[in-house]
Amino acid sequence: MNSSSHKHFKAANCPALTLLYDGGCPLCLREVELLGRKDRQRHGEQLKLAFVDIDQPEYNPDSYASISYREAMGRIPPSFRKVVTP
Repeated sequence: MNSSSHKHFKAANCPALTLLYDGGCPLCLREVELLGRKDRQRHGEQLKLAFVDIDQPEYNPDSYASISYREAMGRIPPSFRKVVTP
């Protein structure tokens, strides 16, 4: 999975859950790859999960319940995030 990619879905193809993740975190990337692989194995083309890399410049909080980069990073467990400097 390309860490900079995220898909836009039509209503009929809307995933059940959208996960925000830190694409700059190697552990996060491994988890996203694992979850994506499991989702594809179980659901084929009717995927239930979507992944959005909050570390990308084009990340728009308004598209995701107004969750800012800092707020999202605050929700990611410390062992899963890179160090964020002010």
